[in-house]
Amino acid sequence: MRPVRFAVCVFAWLLPLAALSLLLAWTRRHHPGAVATVAALLSRKPAPPPGVGWLGRFGGDAETGRWRRDGAELAAENGWGRVTFRKGAGLPGIRLVDDIAGPAGLRDWSPYRRLAWEMRVPGAADGRLSLIVKDADDRRFERSFPLPARGAGRAAVDLAEMSPFIDLTRLGEIHFFMRNPGGEIVVELADIRLERDGPAGEVLGKPFVVFDRLEAPASARLGETISISAWLSVAAPQPIPYSVFLHLYPEAERGERIPARRAGYLHVENAPLPPVTSWPAGSPRQVGPFTVHLPKYNPAGRYLIRIGLYNDLSSGNGPREVPCRGAYDYAGSFPKCRYTDPRLDDFVVGSIEVMPGGDG
Repeated sequence: MRPVRFAVCVFAWLLPLAALSLLLAWTRRHHPGAVATVAALLSRKPAPPPGVGWLGRFGGDAETGRWRRDGAELAAENGWGRVTFRKGAGLPGIRLVDDIAGPAGLRDWSPYRRLAWEMRVPGAADGRLSLIVKDADDRRFERSFPLPARGAGRAAVDLAEMSPFIDLTRLGEIHFFMRNPGGEIVVELADIRLERDGPAGEVLGKPFVVFDRLEAPASARLGETISISAWLSVAAPQPIPYSVFLHLYPEAERGERIPARRAGYLHVENAPLPPVTSWPAGSPRQVGPFTVHLPKYNPAGRYLIRIGLYNDLSSGNGPREVPCRGAYDYAGSFPKCRYTDPRLDDFVVGSIEVMPGGDG
């Protein structure tokens, strides 16, 4: 009787599988889209809550695999990304660069208010976790955060603090690292995200300056004095009395990222009248005329004209008071207000041909 019972058990076990196989075969033949739909529903990741954009979650090896390791180890454990920083690795860390779920999928951060994540330290550790965010032109924002003493803690940075450093509409990289850890340190990260609750950013967090036109000579000679004016407007009334900057420099020096280091660099600035705080939205106002002398010793060639608004709330050579922390870019310049026209790269609004001066 035992062989019969065994055969009955096997048959009872195989019969449902056979019926399921027949059902699947019939469904594929007569309703081919149904199986794909069910599979997609089963594999679909949970949608983020309203107003949240996910940048990094650690649900498994596939998600941790998107991060590059620089002298650090990363593993997924129960929704947390366990990062192990080791002594002697210099600046060990992890980077999210080009991935569909990372900066490549959320390159425009301007609609959001802050970057936030959860952080915890399983054991005793002393130090700070550093963050670098870069835009597509490799400009950077950097900030460090103390490690939570016990349990989990939330870390966040307002995007209005990042905007003077980087272009929030063209993000390129997120980098978490530690500077020269004295020993092995384990930090766990979770739910790295962008949050939209509240306003999208302060006045520096989004473009609002509109370029209308430029008035400048088409050419000039070294040793001459020229006059330059521009007409700008604001997209909305502004509460800050912005100043105006004018930079001229040879086009050949455009690759130098710090303007003051460009050969032949000329710089003029002033406070416009009437002040920007009185400008009605959408009504162009003249800034200038700027009187610029072209020194004879400057190089000849095509010069680029760079004009815009910037925030200078105090005078002198010391640190300026600005409306948000971290309001200087890493090159040390003042926070500049972005144009609404993204084609005005590096605030360049025109050019002038500068020829060698005459004898004497």
